[in-house]
Amino acid sequence: FAGTFISCEQEFYKDEQYRKEIFIVSGENNIFSQEFTFDENAQGLLSIYVGGTTPIDKDVTVTLEYNMDLLSKYNRLMHDNDYDNYALMLPEDRYSVNSMSITLKAGNKEPYVLFPIHVDVNGLIPEEEYILPLSIASVSDYMVASEKKDVLLKIFMKNEYATTKSRIYYNMIGTMQKKVDNNGTLENIENESPMNSTKLVTPISQYGIRVLPGTVQSDPGASQQSLRLRSVIATVSQDEWIDVPVISAEGEITGEYIKCQKVVVTPWFNTNQAVRVKNMDDKPSYYNPEKGEFTLRYNYRIPSIDGQSNNMDVWHEVKETMT
Repeated sequence: FAGTFISCEQEFYKDEQYRKEIFIVSGENNIFSQEFTFDENAQGLLSIYVGGTTPIDKDVTVTLEYNMDLLSKYNRLMHDNDYDNYALMLPEDRYSVNSMSITLKAGNKEPYVLFPIHVDVNGLIPEEEYILPLSIASVSDYMVASEKKDVLLKIFMKNEYATTKSRIYYNMIGTMQKKVDNNGTLENIENESPMNSTKLVTPISQYGIRVLPGTVQSDPGASQQSLRLRSVIATVSQDEWIDVPVISAEGEITGEYIKCQKVVVTPWFNTNQAVRVKNMDDKPSYYNPEKGEFTLRYNYRIPSIDGQSNNMDVWHEVKETMT
């Protein structure tokens, strides 16, 4: 009797304990978040999984489709009537898929297959929420898991310095001095004052970050237009390096130098209402890759903030180090 029982038990575990179901791996609310670099050929991967205690015994073709209804339901759930913050469908020219069908191979030790999606995040606005909604349209065999047949691929941008998946802050120390433009020459009108704060850093290109200049703070209620007009871009050169003198703890030049990458600071948008920037050619900005540290030196003026004072063109000279 014992021998018969053990034999039956072994046969039982050889068979399926629960039905095979095919689904897309995702998290809560069927969201799958993925970061993409600014490489035009950046690739994301979705996992198409088959549940079950034994491998499938035949190839299964899984076909996906785009599903805008998923995005509509997500926006109603997450944002209700706050239409300004609705997530956007990833623009068609920002992604590509070689084929909407993929095959789960019979006998494969791994119970999943990876579905590739090429995404180009260049030109996307960091504050916007971009989603690519997908569903399993059909399978050639077995069943589709009704609760996990959909996925909302949420797109995030990243480079070496920051990511949009989380809010990245750098510690900033430095100085600022008010100046006035006198026929093309910036002249001091106030003494230099110290700065010390944290700054939100956002990736904007493969080698560029977006920050607010000097001590300008981000207003939580400000519009995207306001943020665009106030922001500057610090772009790290990949070809131009400069020798930066090493300063001792006592503030003396040691005679040693370290190689740093030159940085150019520019407005995010070039309009009459946007921030204006002047780099210091004699004291260039730079990035220290060993420390992960930006040293920025520039002059800026925001027309909407500074205005015209006694017909003077008021600027701010900034020397800041962000770590």
